[in-house]
Amino acid sequence: MAMVCLVIAAVACTPPAASPTAAPKATEAPKPAASASPAAIATTGCAGGPYAEALIQGAPRVALEIAQTDADRQRGLMGRPSMPTDQGMLFVFPQATRGGFWMRDTLIPLSIAFIQDDGTIVDIQNMQPLDETPHVPPRPYRFALEVNQGWFAANGVKPGDQFRLCLRS
Repeated sequence: MAMVCLVIAAVACTPPAASPTAAPKATEAPKPAASASPAAIATTGCAGGPYAEALIQGAPRVALEIAQTDADRQRGLMGRPSMPTDQGMLFVFPQATRGGFWMRDTLIPLSIAFIQDDGTIVDIQNMQPLDETPHVPPRPYRFALEVNQGWFAANGVKPGDQFRLCLRS
């Protein structure tokens, strides 16, 4: 199992008002209310991006939007016509879940990594635009990271690798 120390800088935690924030919706919402925290995989005091960095060895920086409320997770990346290659969205759930993601109203081909509480990537799947077939990993996950399709493969990121989110202090 490779220790992944990829650096992903979270530069945009809220999208511009003009563009609707939309990504695949989880088909099964966790029961706890509203907001979740990425504290389980986070450390503080990191240098870099204005908000946070994710660490996966050998992979380039990716600016992240963080979806940690029910509304943010349901909207995800829906309706966006494109996404820069160095951007992505981290979905944070209040507890481990088995719910799937779909691509309703999502126009961008995406890859998704399902990540456990301890930061271990349990599965990576490719998702096609507008496809409502649920993408469900083989094990429960607490976080999901969406990037442009093929990003994980192009950067050698695979299941078993370790993901860390470093919050700027």
